Amino acid sequence: MTLTSGLCFLFVGQLTIIHIAGSSILRRDSDVHKGNSAAKNSILRRDSDVHKGNSAAKNWRLLDYHGFEVDASGGTGSVLVGTGNGTNANDEFVVYSVGTGKSEAHVQRMQEILNTWGKNLPSGHMLQLVGAKANASAGASIVPAEQCSDDHSGGACKDAAGLEAAYRAGAKWAVLLGDDNFVLPANMEVALRRYDSDQPILKGILGCGSCSGGGLCGGGGQIFSRAAMKQMGVDSGAYMKEHALEAHSCGMWGDVANCRVATNHKVHLSSLEGLFGWEQNITDLAKAVTNGHPLIFHYMTPAKMHGLQPFVEQAPKPSPSASLIMDEMSKYQHDKAAYVLEENVRRSTMEA
Repeated sequence: MTLTSGLCFLFVGQLTIIHIAGSSILRRDSDVHKGNSAAKNSILRRDSDVHKGNSAAKNWRLLDYHGFEVDASGGTGSVLVGTGNGTNANDEFVVYSVGTGKSEAHVQRMQEILNTWGKNLPSGHMLQLVGAKANASAGASIVPAEQCSDDHSGGACKDAAGLEAAYRAGAKWAVLLGDDNFVLPANMEVALRRYDSDQPILKGILGCGSCSGGGLCGGGGQIFSRAAMKQMGVDSGAYMKEHALEAHSCGMWGDVANCRVATNHKVHLSSLEGLFGWEQNITDLAKAVTNGHPLIFHYMTPAKMHGLQPFVEQAPKPSPSASLIMDEMSKYQHDKAAYVLEENVRRSTMEA
């Protein structure tokens, strides 16, 4: 048994088991050969997916998101699966990268995004759906990310695939989201114009997980400058391997893996006002939109998205100096602190 980067590797003959927080991530060697479609969907498998006593559960190995084989020494094998959808000649100011899936619940949330905040985006803003069906929508760029599973483990994979695709699209800013987020693009543009995308910056809600950069709570969105993506090596083959290893060592939390990779490459993390990672009722959401200039909401159902959109359309346009209303700031900071605390407790409970 060897310990590497927080991982416990147990080698039993030709069986490699990577044990993390009470679960194991396995990969069959028999699936790792050219032309086997099963290889696309078995990356990041947990031991709960393997029937006990099933002889087919031997000869497994861990792969990173692109299909590189990762061993205890950090070596890799040949690539099997790629992500990204080419290079866009027209650089985008903001790419909203939404991690989603193929279930009916995901499809409903995606459709409501396209009917609300993702509809008629400002010039220079682009929506990409990561993990959606190839024919999911004509209103957004699709990153199939077939190598990413539609569960907790796949979230980290979709973050990495989305960031890579956004960089290739020429994004000055990449905003990582889930399909239960609601963005106010006009407010976001004003907020981001205050920062220099040529500086290595990562904005979000700080404080979640174990990361020397300060921790990161992805529920309110994660915002990367182009310089940050470049400094993290998003355009290199090493990025996917590094991100996968960091994710495996932190319980497959994509936001914490992002924090760790960013910190590894000396990208500065800082908070951004207007990110709401916690759940709110429609009354509070409408009040925030009417009285201030929020950027992103979380835990949004299709019904909430639909109900909030009229308030967004009627809200005053933000000015270059727009910010949250000052008399709401103390409540915002209190609620954010409570969210970070509750989120860390929730994650600890899940990993126990």
